[in-house]
Amino acid sequence: QIYLTFPADSTFSEDDVSNYFNTFGPVEDVRIPCQPKRMFGFVTFVHADTVTMILSKGNPHFVCGARVLVK
Repeated sequence: QIYLTFPADSTFSEDDVSNYFNTFGPVEDVRIPCQPKRMFGFVTFVHADTVTMILSKGNPHFVCGARVLVK
């Protein structure tokens, strides 16, 4: 699982996040809690090595033009 942080004015959806990270490996689940300034989320992958690969690529990632940081 990776942890995401992003700007409060980001407009992407959980589907957008899933579609983006699916290019690295199969996504099992995306959770972006509904907070007033929803600035974090989680992506769970089917394979643990997908997480290792994404983290090795470094930051930032861009989902629908929004800067997303992964941990």
